[in-house]
Amino acid sequence: PTSIGSVEHGTQACRPCAFATSLSGCSAGVRCRFCHFKDHQRLHNKIRIRPCKGKRERYRRLVDRLTAKLDEDPNSFDPNDDDLPPSIRCDPQMLAKLSMRMSRHAEEVRMKQERDT
Repeated sequence: PTSIGSVEHGTQACRPCAFATSLSGCSAGVRCRFCHFKDHQRLHNKIRIRPCKGKRERYRRLVDRLTAKLDEDPNSFDPNDDDLPPSIRCDPQMLAKLSMRMSRHAEEVRMKQERDT
């Protein structure tokens, strides 16, 4: 077996390793509890590696800052703004996610302002 977790591969009771097919490979090697067989390649695309706690916290603080700004002026969000960190600005998926979230919040603020007037 390519790893300890690969032992049950024949019975399909194994779970694929998220790192086995990465460029750097799995750091646990043969002691990994997950399967390293190559036929899990198609499943690898479905495995989402969670960002580290620091990145999640920075994103949460950015969202809090932007929503506070939108609460004052719902037209103030610009996805091309230089204030956005490079990790967001250079990642099309993250930029789209943030833009969608801010658009929804801005629309909610506009609707609330219309109701209040």
